[in-house]
Amino acid sequence: MCEQLGVPIAAKNVEGVRSKLKRLVERGWLIQTQPVRFTPVQDRAGGGNTEG
Repeated sequence: MCEQLGVPIAAKNVEGVRSKLKRLVERGWLIQTQPVRFTPVQDRAGGGNTEG
């Protein structure tokens, strides 16, 4: 995920991104499917679905 965001891969950056992703899980924006896998929630308003 750090690589996709253009953030240098360093322990502090990886942990920072992971904590932000876990916060999004707590708020209902993401689902953590495995310890290192996060998936967007499909039924959120404005969930990125551009088909209509």
